[in-house]
Amino acid sequence: MGTDRMGTDRVGTDRVPAGRGDGSMSDVNQPIRSEDMRVPDADRTTVQRHLQWAQGEGLLDIDEFDERVSAL
Repeated sequence: MGTDRMGTDRVGTDRVPAGRGDGSMSDVNQPIRSEDMRVPDADRTTVQRHLQWAQGEGLLDIDEFDERVSAL
């Protein structure tokens, strides 16, 4: 398992905050910054399907749909 340039350990496709590496629980109570969190692709796909449904039902206009999908 390597560490990327942001100091996070790479585990599969998910990222977890890098700890001290000494087996301690020192990072357990530290909040995870939103920019350090990643959402699984399956969750993104589910959200995109819900957005497509909402846009098809007229609950979102195309500009709002595009904005939200591009944020995924």
